[in-house]
Amino acid sequence: MEEKSLQNQEGMQDITEVQSVGNALATTPQEYDIQISTAKRYPRDIVKVMAEAESMATRTLKIAQNCFYTLPRAGKDIEGPSIRLAEIFMSSWGNFKAGAESLKPDLINGTVTAVGRAWDLEKNIQVEISTVRSIRNKQGYLFKDDMIAVTAKAAISVAFRQAIFKVIPSALVDEVYQKCLEVAVGTKATLPERRTKLFDAFEVMNVDKKTILQYLKIDDEENLDLGKLKLMLGVYNAIDGGDSTVKEIFFSEPEISADATSLADLLKIVKQRAKDEKWDAYIKDDEKKELDGKDLTKAKLLEIEDNAKRRMDMDKGKK
Repeated sequence: MEEKSLQNQEGMQDITEVQSVGNALATTPQEYDIQISTAKRYPRDIVKVMAEAESMATRTLKIAQNCFYTLPRAGKDIEGPSIRLAEIFMSSWGNFKAGAESLKPDLINGTVTAVGRAWDLEKNIQVEISTVRSIRNKQGYLFKDDMIAVTAKAAISVAFRQAIFKVIPSALVDEVYQKCLEVAVGTKATLPERRTKLFDAFEVMNVDKKTILQYLKIDDEENLDLGKLKLMLGVYNAIDGGDSTVKEIFFSEPEISADATSLADLLKIVKQRAKDEKWDAYIKDDEKKELDGKDLTKAKLLEIEDNAKRRMDMDKGKK
């Protein structure tokens, strides 16, 4: 993300910046002192902050609709303010620094971690939030490099949002959030037009109208009421903001994990993948013996796969 700054009402520049790589809050002790003293000299006006945040968040229909997300989890819909609203509040809040970065992927445990940090210079409140995402598919295999990068980027987005909302009081965020919902959903009079725009937006994600209706368990688009419109707007933002993916929400496969697959079947799959992806030559002799041994476990099998893939990647990097 690019560095951003806003000027306050007296012409002084509030200290507000965002970085998505590196240590987002790193600076020297002297810079700390200057930034904190500047924040103390030009404190925020909460009334003006709230007015500005609401004005920006509800300035257009599109902005308002981007300010919340909805995630389906265990049969329930989890709803909350999105990263777009976090960015708006960060800009309005002033005297504030925030950022996020991803750590090196943990290929052994199959996870990627992002760390979000936020610092209210005026109140001298700092927080650090960690977000962990799996980089294995439902069969237990590691994602390819491009998908690991996508997952890391999504984790950064989530950690960044969570850090900001951990510092800015939720009661204030909720006030603007509710205004966004009112503008975003609209009324029965605006429903037909907004329903059409919703279908068009999902079409860009390669999700057609039929898929949306199936997801909502309705037969006709006329049954997509204001409540369902709100739900699908939130789902769209969850995908757009990195909290989920089109595949996870609309095209998820039945839950088939390594734990639910027999060792014999998993071994066949791994050996076939080794040939298809050409990392079978990187399996060490002692590992081959383990693959054919009676003491082989699923955890060991997946560990051998990960190690062989890493050796192949390292070998390619030397060429």
